Amino acid sequence: MVLSKFKKFSDNFLKPFANKIGLTPNKITIIGFIFSIISLILLLIGTYIPKQMDLPFEEYLKASMLFYAGLSIIISGFFDALDGVVARHKNQVSIFGGFLDSVIDRYSDSLVLLGIIVMGLCDPLWGILALVGSLIVSYSRARAESAGVKKMASIGIAERAERMLIISISMMLQGGFWGLICIGYTNIFIEWIAYNLLSIITIPLLVFLTHFTV
Repeated sequence: MVLSKFKKFSDNFLKPFANKIGLTPNKITIIGFIFSIISLILLLIGTYIPKQMDLPFEEYLKASMLFYAGLSIIISGFFDALDGVVARHKNQVSIFGGFLDSVIDRYSDSLVLLGIIVMGLCDPLWGILALVGSLIVSYSRARAESAGVKKMASIGIAERAERMLIISISMMLQGGFWGLICIGYTNIFIEWIAYNLLSIITIPLLVFLTHFTV
């Protein structure tokens, strides 16, 4: 609901990129999805590599992977917004393109939340509830639109762009503060953010927002 109101602003911001980029909307969609996969890979690296190799800088590696995974989500979101602008600006809107974009978005949502769960950054039950809520928000909107309901984009308070922005910023904040602890700069506030932001604030918030929106 919040970010949809800035759609015209974002479209104007992305138009210069749409003019210069020599890719089709579907290829841009795939590139965005690749960055979602990279995000999952980074979280898996932070989870399993330190365990397998018994590295002395285990905590720093986890913090770094979490930060860069959040950054990858932001880059993925950029391409996810760009594909629609390119499609409209270059008159390449298609039924298949819309279908592909919607399906890829669901996979991306699942990969990101799966990575957070696997890395142990939240209680698995809360993570699953957030994942289910994210998927059902999208399904509910699609089902309503197929039944003829118009102007669904402004309904609710947990659209995909908002969810991904909340998750990515939280990951970068927690990873960054975690990294500060690893280099010896710490206090109670930094420690709380570094170890609790996703588990206590972000994921429970997503659970509430998504199911409330549904």
